[in-house]
Amino acid sequence: MDQRPQLGHVVAELTPTSKRPKPNDEPDGRPNGEPQDRPYGVRLPEPWTLADVQGLTGCPQAHLLTTVGIVTHNGNRLHADCVVNLDGICAVRASDGNDDNGGHWYLGDLVSDAGDIQCWASYGPDLGDALRAL
Repeated sequence: MDQRPQLGHVVAELTPTSKRPKPNDEPDGRPNGEPQDRPYGVRLPEPWTLADVQGLTGCPQAHLLTTVGIVTHNGNRLHADCVVNLDGICAVRASDGNDDNGGHWYLGDLVSDAGDIQCWASYGPDLGDALRAL
């Protein structure tokens, strides 16, 4: 009989490591140095889901943009915090600096690979109103 060691099985348990968050100085939770025009932790407003947006618009390709360039409406720069790309047309939640209630929804065209968007109209604070206007 051969006296060579036999191969066995090894069981390893993978445990998550706790990541220490980097300190941030930005009041809205963005990491230090993150540009204002690039959304951080982008989410649709409650109770909306991407499936809701896709169903209402009939656009199965609808998705959130995580990289947003310069967003303008009538030549004025907007500060976007949520952008839904609907196959080249975008629904943008943004403020122009005068909004007190978290911004309005705009519709516009994605005009560059860098994520620049030119909005043509504002539809108020309700995402559904903007999407139904398409």
